[in-house]
Amino acid sequence: MFLASVNIAQPNQIGRFKTGINKVSQTEPCFVTKLGLQGDHILDEKYHGGEDQAIYCYGGDDYAWWESELGRDLIPGTFGDNCTLGDMSCQAVHIGDRFKFTSVVLEVTAPRIPCAVLGERMGDSKFPLAFRRAERPGFYCRVITEGELRAGEQIQHLPFDGQNKLSLVDLFRLNYETNPSSKTLERVLEYPIASRERIRLNHLLAEMD
Repeated sequence: MFLASVNIAQPNQIGRFKTGINKVSQTEPCFVTKLGLQGDHILDEKYHGGEDQAIYCYGGDDYAWWESELGRDLIPGTFGDNCTLGDMSCQAVHIGDRFKFTSVVLEVTAPRIPCAVLGERMGDSKFPLAFRRAERPGFYCRVITEGELRAGEQIQHLPFDGQNKLSLVDLFRLNYETNPSSKTLERVLEYPIASRERIRLNHLLAEMD
């Protein structure tokens, strides 16, 4: 596995949205802090950014799948990903997995939930539904170790160290469940999920009381 591209964005108007989804591949090393890549811009802070969603990653194998599905080439950063990871798919990822780069360590916290901005980015208002059905959401990470990221460096995948695992895809599916059980919610809350998702699930649990 290798870091195929590091991508950052300036604020950009896409359709009716001012957004930082339009990421551009960088040729120079980029420093990553607990809050993400220096020089990157996150405008919708209600749903994006913060320490638990500092970096968004997408797999090169998932890009290849989409290229076949859409019948066209896609450049790194198309889905708003900060890191495009070669030779991997998000379908093999679990919450709490870590990715060790040369100096940076990231920990998986949440899947990306598609929104209307992604539809505008892809030029298709129905694309978020296709993205949901594909179950290739990519994943957000918290930064465990800060440092520089450079395209081309090798990556070590460190699986979550626990007896049971929670797959990224299962957490993605849970977002769309209309009536999850309290047992399911309590189980998911045992994992190192992103704070936004933790708040949402705790709210659902409280409503069951």
